Order: sequence, then structure tokens, then C-alpha cells
Amino acid sequence: MAPAITQLVVSTVAAAVGLVEHPLVEETRRVLERDEVSPAEREALRARLHRAAEETTQTMRRQHKSMPDTAEVEWLEQVSHALYALSNALSPSPEHAAYAVAGEAFRVPRLSRTDGKRLLVLRNVADRILSEDFHHS
Repeated sequence: MAPAITQLVVSTVAAAVGLVEHPLVEETRRVLERDEVSPAEREALRARLHRAAEETTQTMRRQHKSMPDTAEVEWLEQVSHALYALSNALSPSPEHAAYAVAGEAFRVPRLSRTDGKRLLVLRNVADRILSEDFHHS
């Protein structure tokens, strides 16, 4: 169940922020769909997502200085948070990945009410999966 939660969170965030066709998001989806991906490959993609999030944050800060409170600045903030959140989907443990990505995705700013509710439900399910996994180990 955890991999399905992770994939739903990734899809929800990508669609909500407008990143469905972003190359890193597409690659994240492919990695999540294939079980045989090496830990090194996952970690490399995770690092690229972090780097992209940081670069987007820097761009957002530069934009904010020249044009504060614009839709572009708000969107860049969403993109940065979304890329960082999606990096959590690549945790080696499926249960931890679901929990981490759902928790982070819920914090992406300015999501629609529907997307926020959907992510809240997914976060609660991921929390339940992780707590049941913890109690059974």
C-alpha cells in the first residue's frame, strides 16, 4: 500500500503545482514505478531534486527582490517546496517514503482546498501504514 500512497502524492503535487511534465518529476515517477532501481540511482535523483529545489529558491529570492508579491514568485515558492517534497518519495523504505513525501507535500504553500484535503488524507494513511509497520517489527 505504501508505494501506491507515494505515487498518489507525487501525482497530486505535480498536478497541483503544474509540474506534470517537469523532467525530474517524470524521472521520479519512472523510478517509483520500477522496483529494481538501485539505491545509488535513487540517491542521485534525490540529490538532483534537492539541487533543483535550492536553485528554484534562489531564483524566487532574486525575483522577490525585484518584483515582490507577484504570481511568479508564489509559483516559484510552490515549485521549490514541491521538488523538495518529491525528493522524500525516494527514501529506500516504502513506508518511510510514503510518510515523508505525504508529510512534506502537505506543506506545499497555496494548494487548492481539494488538493490540501487529498494530501491530508494521504498523509493520514501513510502515518497509519508507518505506525502499523513499526508495531509489527
